[in-house]
Amino acid sequence: MTKIFISYAREDYEIAKRLYDFLLSQGHEPWLDREKLIPGQKWESAIQSAIRESHFFIALLSPNSIEKRGYVQKELRAGLNVLDKIPDSQVFLIPVRLAECEPTHERLRELQWLDLFPNWEEGLQQLSKVFSFVPSNILTSSLAGSKWSLTTSTPPHTDWTIFFEESGVLESDKFGQHHANGTWRQSGNIVYMEFNRNFAQYKGVIEGDRITGEGQNINGNKWHWEAIRLKV
Repeated sequence: MTKIFISYAREDYEIAKRLYDFLLSQGHEPWLDREKLIPGQKWESAIQSAIRESHFFIALLSPNSIEKRGYVQKELRAGLNVLDKIPDSQVFLIPVRLAECEPTHERLRELQWLDLFPNWEEGLQQLSKVFSFVPSNILTSSLAGSKWSLTTSTPPHTDWTIFFEESGVLESDKFGQHHANGTWRQSGNIVYMEFNRNFAQYKGVIEGDRITGEGQNINGNKWHWEAIRLKV
């Protein structure tokens, strides 16, 4: 199912819930905080994780949200951070207006927005068309639970093994000073890996049982890498 994160101002909850119910009825997997968070859960980390794992991020815009300070703006920044790592040809963040308003964030003005007013049904039809452009392999190419042999173009050119846990943790036999605290996320056929709190970052394209990509670290060093799927 297509995972869709819904960001909204608290004053617009009723509309957000209405949209959530519609997406659910269409077979998607929408994420709305009041519907997904459970008592005792660390809500901020759960929200950030949901944003990273989503295929789409819907930013509901209204006079309430664009003038509001607080967590709704933090969610938007997180969505834009994910957008930075996604190819320009792929849609991720969708600005959706609930009423006449002008997005104040400059980067939102660069994106084509969609209106759910004055005709709600027509707006939903337009929104549904966006999800039809999801690559067919976006769900079947999940790396969760798979193990890979990875080789970098930098010395000593040795192979090391990585395991993509479903939780988003990246296990490896190469963890050391600069390859600790590994995490990963996937968007379509693109995978992103980070180590040691962003000391090293890897980005690759998944093509069947092979991944090729580039990496870099905070020292400015860059390299090419490839990985081959192993039997678990």
